[in-house]
Amino acid sequence: MNAVEERVAALWGDLAAPLRAYFARHARRGADPDDLVQECFLRVVSGIDTAPDDARLGAWVQGIARHLALDTHRGAPAPVTVPEEPAAAEEDAEDFDDLVGGWIRARIETLPEPHGEALRLFELERLPQAEIAAQLGVSAGTVKTRIHRGRAAVRDDLLACCDIELDAGGHVIDWRRRQSPGCDDCG
Repeated sequence: MNAVEERVAALWGDLAAPLRAYFARHARRGADPDDLVQECFLRVVSGIDTAPDDARLGAWVQGIARHLALDTHRGAPAPVTVPEEPAAAEEDAEDFDDLVGGWIRARIETLPEPHGEALRLFELERLPQAEIAAQLGVSAGTVKTRIHRGRAAVRDDLLACCDIELDAGGHVIDWRRRQSPGCDDCG
């Protein structure tokens, strides 16, 4: 064993268990602490040539671990689940997304003023809020409020009519009509 391997082996013996406990407390839920310890040591090995002296080595590894734990929270992808029939499940999800998306667009188009116009310009025409404010002659805060209230009205209207089930990525995976008066436009 050369000097670098001995240094890493000594670090592993001293720090693997405390790092595992650290990742179990500070990493995103669902992240495997053992995998994170291994990733941390991969980063240690790749940078061991530029590592500080032995007196500050523990703090250096701790910094790597802290950044790795933070990385698990940044833009963490949703857990991946594999459906039993991938092609059919993907087609259904796209069909449901398109179906419910059509209902949402129709409800935005029929939403009364003042919320309807702001939400239509923002969601359907994809205009920035500042441009909408200038076009409508109101403040940016007013536009933000109208968009928020318009979304709430569309959501409440849609959920009064249908039960919609979403996956972790926000895609529609199932829906069913409630037996409410006035919900004939779904399905």
